[in-house]
Amino acid sequence: MDFKLARYEFDLILDEDVSLPMYAGSTLRGGFGRAFRGVVCASNRRECVECLLRENCIFPRVFDTAPPEGWGMMPNQTDAPRPFVIEPPINGKQVYNSGEVIAFGLILVGYVVDYLPYFIYSFEELGRKFGLGRGRGKFRLVEVRSVSMNDNCTIYMHNDRLMKDHVHIIDIDSISKSLDDLSSHSMILDFVTPTKITHSGNMLSGDDVQFEKLMRAIFRRASMLAELFCNSKWELDYSSLLEKAKEIRANSIGHEVQRWERYSTRQGGRIPMSGFTGEVSIDGNLKEFLPFIKLGELIHVGKGTTFGLGKYVIKRGDIS
Repeated sequence: MDFKLARYEFDLILDEDVSLPMYAGSTLRGGFGRAFRGVVCASNRRECVECLLRENCIFPRVFDTAPPEGWGMMPNQTDAPRPFVIEPPINGKQVYNSGEVIAFGLILVGYVVDYLPYFIYSFEELGRKFGLGRGRGKFRLVEVRSVSMNDNCTIYMHNDRLMKDHVHIIDIDSISKSLDDLSSHSMILDFVTPTKITHSGNMLSGDDVQFEKLMRAIFRRASMLAELFCNSKWELDYSSLLEKAKEIRANSIGHEVQRWERYSTRQGGRIPMSGFTGEVSIDGNLKEFLPFIKLGELIHVGKGTTFGLGKYVIKRGDIS
């Protein structure tokens, strides 16, 4: 069972005032997509479906990902999980003045870790050419840090424009080594960005989250990313694991369902969004599930993960 990812922190310094929505993830994702297309697209087509260069272009692999033809994990679907997550600021701040810094996180999965220079250059282009938020405020990307499980180091500075090669790779082994301080029978999951997990067409909210449905969503997302981008087809006994997951209790400590709208350039209008935030306590025999819970913390879970939705943080229970 293989999986690899890398985490980064980006610092943008504003040259102009910027006004962002309450949740800025979709704004950062949309701005990146616009700049990224300009950086890597040779045909200047608005859609990739009929482009002759699609098979050899990294834009559809990263931003417009489609499942392989005949892929059994996603029959009759046209979209596949994207191999990146943008983690926007979650402080609720909307107005930033010139000279202030906006910091956000970026997670890349599998072979897309090697595409980091394209992400860096695309955000530089976004700041120079297009700007961000209402009014399109310009900015500069001044620093990028690589983040391990317990440390970080600077790998790029705007003033020297050289990228250092000591990027921290996080794999299953490093995830397993990080589990020693986690309880095998009790923990709290704090869903810090709106999380939308659906099952049989219904959205789970904080007061009816079931551990089995949460694990089903984590298994599905992680295994698809592993197969598409890490060249690893997981051979797990999912049926047995999910039966065991039904025995584990999940209780809401306090949650809130959030609803808002985001603007979609592709769909040409505003899209309703929803998801729950708050804490959920987990109690039971968690030992077999710990690596997957930790992986879910890193890659997020549910809908809208590319712009930072579905982020939870593990809060330690009793050590066992």
